[in-house]
Amino acid sequence: VIMTLDDGRWRILEMVQTEVHPAVEPVATLSREVQPFKAINYYPPEKPWKLFWEEFEPELIERDFPLVDSLGFDAVRVFIPFEVFGGAKVKRNRLQDLVQVLDIALCNDLTVIVTLFDFPLGFALDRYTAYDYHLRTIVGEVKDHPALALWDIKNEPDIDFRYYPQE
Repeated sequence: VIMTLDDGRWRILEMVQTEVHPAVEPVATLSREVQPFKAINYYPPEKPWKLFWEEFEPELIERDFPLVDSLGFDAVRVFIPFEVFGGAKVKRNRLQDLVQVLDIALCNDLTVIVTLFDFPLGFALDRYTAYDYHLRTIVGEVKDHPALALWDIKNEPDIDFRYYPQE
């Protein structure tokens, strides 16, 4: 089931029913209750989009996050550009930068929504292994960080249809 939360109500976008095999156990369950929060997309004004990570400056984040908190936001949403983070071979320094963002958020009573697969390279089946490695590496690194609010798998996937076939 693919669902969205719109105006405080869950809406089903797509649902596919399959046969359930009794021998299959659930892989994971939610470990905590998710409460509503106010979030804002974030990158430093001086370093938008990819530059946020390519020219990472924690001082800018340390300057901005207290302001975000003072404006009544609970969370910031950061974007993880696929190639900038190293694609299938995620760069260690990018993971450290992401952890630093989470640490700074925690110090400012904020949580972080991590948006994966920004600026992907298409959706052909031969890319899926690279995407899987990318996903597993990043999730494995920060999944237990106390500032992690939630995962956003893809920002505005409909826009990708301009560049890649919908199939």
